Amino acid sequence: MASEELDWVKRTIAGDRARAGVTTHLYDPAAARASVPETNLPLPSGVMIWQVIANGVTSYWVETPETKSDRVIVYFHGGGFIAGGFHSHRSLVCWLAQITGARILFAEYRLAPEHRFPAAVDDCFNVYRSALAEDPAEIFVMGDSAGGALATAVAQLCRDKAVRMPDGAIIACGMMNLDEESSPFLQATQRTRDGVRLYVSHLKDLRNPLASAMEADLQDFPPLLIQTGSDDYCAADCERFARKAEQAGVDVCFENWPDMVHVWHRFAPKLPESLQALDRIAGWLNETRVATHQQPALAGE
Repeated sequence: MASEELDWVKRTIAGDRARAGVTTHLYDPAAARASVPETNLPLPSGVMIWQVIANGVTSYWVETPETKSDRVIVYFHGGGFIAGGFHSHRSLVCWLAQITGARILFAEYRLAPEHRFPAAVDDCFNVYRSALAEDPAEIFVMGDSAGGALATAVAQLCRDKAVRMPDGAIIACGMMNLDEESSPFLQATQRTRDGVRLYVSHLKDLRNPLASAMEADLQDFPPLLIQTGSDDYCAADCERFARKAEQAGVDVCFENWPDMVHVWHRFAPKLPESLQALDRIAGWLNETRVATHQQPALAGE
């Protein structure tokens, strides 16, 4: 049974959308941006945040006293490629750092419609390469909603450009399918379809593998943790993407959390299930590290 705080989360989301003027029939980028304000929730004690320019992209390093210097998570935020940023995800990434013990590098990538595809993909890949320059023992990518598609794009580019692959990818309520003919999320309202169209300059790019993760070749992908919720409007696409990855031979852990809404992780620490999901991510990171280190060496190595 979901916690009592979930009702507060739903009221907060509805209130933010109403104050921003979000409607179901018209997509307004300004309203979309105003609908995901900072949550103003408590941050971990001793958290440290500093802004950097990572390969030309404004980014933020986040550390806490629990941080281990040898583990990095490069984080790509959601917001439909148009909204969101460090302000809207501050609580999430600070608690992610606290619970996982990772250093977080948060990419403040360029947003559509001012900067259309592939601007966000290019920025996220550049931030990832900047994190690689730190030479971490472990490096992961994580994205929520649209950021899940961006995390997948970064992994594709690493594979295709012979760049060090992330050790794993975490997708929280990923917006993994931009095909209007097959995505239940995009079929729900005209507003969602109009929003996605603002991400690309040409409609054909809605099926570009670097834009729509569902179109990607997932051969040789790193392990995936995919979290969604039964009340997440991207749940069906997340489940379909998980099946596609499994069919490609990817090590996939798929979780559908009862009653949870889209990116409930943003409401840590007030929502207990947010902290539980982040704790599960920490456990998965440790499991993935152990599995990687226990892989048998190839003959002749």
